[in-house]
Amino acid sequence: MAQRPKDHVRQAILDAARSELAAHGLAGMTLATVAARAGTSVGNVYKYFPGKDELFQAAIPTDLVRELEAKLEERVHALGANRDVDRLAADHPYRAASSDVVTFALAHRDAVLFLLGRSGGSPHAAFADRVAGRLTKLAITYAEGAYPAAMLGAGKRRALLRIYGGFVSQIEAILRDEHSEHSVRAALEHLSDYHLAGLRAFFRAAERDTDQRRGPSK
Repeated sequence: MAQRPKDHVRQAILDAARSELAAHGLAGMTLATVAARAGTSVGNVYKYFPGKDELFQAAIPTDLVRELEAKLEERVHALGANRDVDRLAADHPYRAASSDVVTFALAHRDAVLFLLGRSGGSPHAAFADRVAGRLTKLAITYAEGAYPAAMLGAGKRRALLRIYGGFVSQIEAILRDEHSEHSVRAALEHLSDYHLAGLRAFFRAAERDTDQRRGPSK
């Protein structure tokens, strides 16, 4: 009688694959290292996945990638045109969206670590840059509503892209360096506070630059 696949063994293999991807990327992940981390044999891995590509696709499914992007973007959408985040009510959608991002990142830590910091050489190699670019565009749209007097020329838009590239990179660093849920949440909250304060100063400076270029009103 043929053996039926065991869900717990398959899950252990997937968890091991994500851990290997988070630590070493796709090029550094081998079926042997995955099997060793999962406490099984390479032959057993082949019972569940025909090869490395199929294992990778199961470990980092497209739906998970899309969901992470959507949650990061929703956090910016939920801010609306509010200039002072510190004054938002506890039940404001922005706070719920921010918490949702952290909860998702903790639940899928290894997958998120891979996508943000180790995805080179994989089908998701452009993920971090794509997210930074998308968040930059959303931030520009936000500024148009919250800081309508600010003119964001090409130079300022490039600066924003660098800011968001750093923001995405810091999320990855926190998930890699902090270990407990409490420390991750605290560190991400500090990062968010710093990031938003920086953006507020950036857009206000853009408003002042615009006023100076226009000169005194007659």
